Amino acid sequence: MRHNLKAAAVSALAIMAALAMSIPAYAADKKISEVKFRVNAKPEAGDSIGDPDVQVTKGNVEITEQEFDNDDSEWERGDKPVIYLTIEAKDGYQLSGTKLSATKSAYKVTKRSGDKSEWKVKITMSAVDGDLDTVEDLSWSNRTATWDSVSDASKYEVKLYRNSSTVTTVTTTGTSYNFYPYMTKSGDYTFKVRAVDGSDKGEWSDESDEYYMNSSDVYTGTPPTDNSSGGSTPANANGQWVNSIYGWSYYINGVPVKNNWVY
Repeated sequence: MRHNLKAAAVSALAIMAALAMSIPAYAADKKISEVKFRVNAKPEAGDSIGDPDVQVTKGNVEITEQEFDNDDSEWERGDKPVIYLTIEAKDGYQLSGTKLSATKSAYKVTKRSGDKSEWKVKITMSAVDGDLDTVEDLSWSNRTATWDSVSDASKYEVKLYRNSSTVTTVTTTGTSYNFYPYMTKSGDYTFKVRAVDGSDKGEWSDESDEYYMNSSDVYTGTPPTDNSSGGSTPANANGQWVNSIYGWSYYINGVPVKNNWVY
């Protein structure tokens, strides 16, 4: 009986060894060190949203889904397009500690979720380019020029005219400007404005309606000397009007005059 049990055990071991030899040995899936994407087209203002066009330039993966995260019908200036991707590792590879990047360094690529075979990926692009809108609704409020704001404008250039001749051009971050210190002569005053954002400048607006300044009301002081920011700096101003974020003030030796008369 013992002899038979021993023989049976030896036979079982032989069968297992034979089966092991007949099964091929597979190596573990290789880790993908990096995946790099190329976005083939950047939207411009006015383009329809459509679908993104993303390709893999490095890494053993395939893109199975891609779409923009935007429900609007078209792109607007300043929009930051966001693309959502689904990527799958090819046979024999796995996503583990994989670095994600784009061929354009301005684009940020991040993992949202996933496992070793499939990842959800987010690509954030740089802002959409486009022309700034033209400034509208110019009007006078007494001697102060006013206008409507423009989306994405960081400041405005304002050009003042007297009887069609240029008086000055100023820059301001607001949507109004008190031109009285520049109205030193009688005549019909008009102005026009254009929006500015960095190096981008919009088209000049149409000229405003006329504001008539008679000779008895003209400004008789010294006009501001630094037009680039709408006036001199308060610290250096002496005997002149200066425009700041608080409006126009009259300065003597760098100090604004308040509740007092100046002769």
